[in-house]
Formats: sequence, structure tokens, C-alpha cells
Amino acid sequence: MEAKTCACRSWQINGIPCIHAAKVILCMGRKLSEYVADCFITIRWRETYSFGIKPLNGILEWPQTNRLGVIPPPNQNGNPGRPRNHDRMKSMYETGSTTKLSRANRIITCSKCKEEGHNKTTCSNETVESPPKKPRGRPKKNQGLQFDQSHFSFTQVPPWSIPEFSQGQSSQAQSSQAQFSQASRWEQMSQDQASQNQASQTYGWGRWFP
Repeated sequence: MEAKTCACRSWQINGIPCIHAAKVILCMGRKLSEYVADCFITIRWRETYSFGIKPLNGILEWPQTNRLGVIPPPNQNGNPGRPRNHDRMKSMYETGSTTKLSRANRIITCSKCKEEGHNKTTCSNETVESPPKKPRGRPKKNQGLQFDQSHFSFTQVPPWSIPEFSQGQSSQAQSSQAQFSQASRWEQMSQDQASQNQASQTYGWGRWFP
């Protein structure tokens, strides 16, 4: 307290006790004015201005010199209208806008006759049909296996009219049953393989952390 310092350093900078020091001073039963810096005391203020301040002479009493006086700036009246900005001057190959491209030296193609040098508003040629556009997106997987049924003609024939139907009916049933069992076996194997791959991806860390 006698050194007039505090850990927050506000007392040392301002010369006035901070809230921490003020709490301690009031608890001690003393006045805050006793711990204020000397520069804030009325006695110091009176000592500062006891000698008085000599005023300066006005502009009419300044000494005259042989030098030229200060020349006022020229009266520049701006031109009517919007004032020019101070941007850099563009070169002949630069565009005036930073977001739009120039249409100079651009080849125009007519959408009607597909010729260059003019557009459809001034075109007097005949209309040329544009080629069909390709479908957007990736082609489907079974798109190459599709065929047009209009090129083929099918005639429904009853099976009993075929002479070999009665003889090959039993063998055909056996072969179809074998093919069906083989297809079901392949489908079951593919499902088991997919489930094993999914389990290895999900719980593959188990072999490293048993």
C-alpha cells in the first residue's frame, strides 16, 4: 500500500487507486485521496500555473519578411456531369468489364442455315435441320442388348403340332430342371460371396484387435 502498486498495474499507470486497492483502503478506514498521485493534487496544479503563461502576438504583429507570401491554390471548377474515376487505363486488348467477355473478333454462326458470318435475324437461306442431340448421362448397361422387335416376326405354334415334342418333352424337362438348379446354386454362391465381402469390410479390424 505504501508503494502504491497493484498486481493489475492500473494503479501504477493511472496514478489512481484501482478497485482492488480501493477495497483495501476503505477496509483500513482511510481516504482514497491520500493514495492518489501528486499530479492530481490541487497544490501541484497551482504551482504549475503560478508563473503564468505569456500569450503570443496576433497575426498582425508578426514580423514581416522579404519572402513571397503563400500563394492560394488555383480555383478549379470541375466539369459538369459525373467526375472521372482514377482507374488504370485499359489497353487495346483488355476488356472494359471484369465479368463479361468482348464480342470482338468472334465468329457468329447462324442457327438457321448453320453458316458463319451472320445470324438468323438477317438470314435468307433455307432452314437446315440440326442433327439429333445425344442423350445426356451415361448409357445403361443393358442398352447394347436391346433390339427392335419390328424387324422380327413371330408365329405362335402349339407345342403338340411339333413331332419331336412328345419325344423330347421328358429330356427337355430334365435339362431345364438341371439348368434351374445350376442357376440357383450360382445365385446362392454369389449371395454368400457378397455377404462375406461386406462382413470383411465391416469387421476387418477384428483380426488386428482380437
